[in-house]
Amino acid sequence: MIEAVKNPSKAEARAIIARSKHGAARQITDHRDGAVWLWPFEQATHAEGAAHLGVPYDRPPGGGDVLLQE
Repeated sequence: MIEAVKNPSKAEARAIIARSKHGAARQITDHRDGAVWLWPFEQATHAEGAAHLGVPYDRPPGGGDVLLQE
């Protein structure tokens, strides 16, 4: 199950990263409407998350955005 948050605040992003066992979160942007989605790193790859959310995604493996603990 992917616990993705749409347009997270900075505090929400920090909380997602903090609860990740890897101390990281994956992020994708829906270029149709500018929505930003964030979920704990280990829950899904970028491509899996995009498919789950119905967001177009065409980056190559390893090309996605990752946020780390500060």
